Amino acid sequence: MREKSFGIIGGDMRQAALAESISGDGNIAYACFLEKAPLSDRVKKAGLEETALRCGYIVLPLPAVAGGKYLKADLSYGKILLDDGFAEKLQGKKIFCGMAEKLKATSRLWENNEIYDYSESEEFKIGNALLTAEGALGTAMREFGGTVHGSRCLVAGFGRIGKTLAYMLRGIGADVAVSARKRTDLSWIKTYGYRPVPAGSMCAAGRYDIIFNTVPEVIF
Repeated sequence: MREKSFGIIGGDMRQAALAESISGDGNIAYACFLEKAPLSDRVKKAGLEETALRCGYIVLPLPAVAGGKYLKADLSYGKILLDDGFAEKLQGKKIFCGMAEKLKATSRLWENNEIYDYSESEEFKIGNALLTAEGALGTAMREFGGTVHGSRCLVAGFGRIGKTLAYMLRGIGADVAVSARKRTDLSWIKTYGYRPVPAGSMCAAGRYDIIFNTVPEVIF
């Protein structure tokens, strides 16, 4: 099988791990704007020009855009502006990124590329929900003064992350309440054995030891 070359541009340790995984599978991975990452010698380090020259496939992070106009590049020493010049260098490449609409808004030149938004994949969303829920639970176990087992927990929101987190919390013996707006969600919450709390009644629903907000906005 002919090896393929992937350009892993920007991001955090997830992108660094991806570069290692790709190179370990017998393909070639070029890491760009990942200067601070502890990468092995099998990952090639390169600038944007060389990465664009060598690679037909480009993987940008999730999200691809930070601050409206910069590449998300937590492991780079500088800020990388997402402008026409950046997009021009990657013309003709297959682009994989998260939240593609924000990337497209930085330059009209992206219209000439095949762009695949992996964050829209249902498999990705489920996997991301699992990782996010695990991270939230780990933070609670580390920061909470008592034990999560037996504590009164409120999970705000009943989306993928809320469902996964509520399941994990009950699994370790927490007293779990879940809030939602939709009546159908409140019925499902009760069916699963959690205490349903209408979203508008959270403050009047009692005291909680730990509150997890999975709603993508400030609600408290």
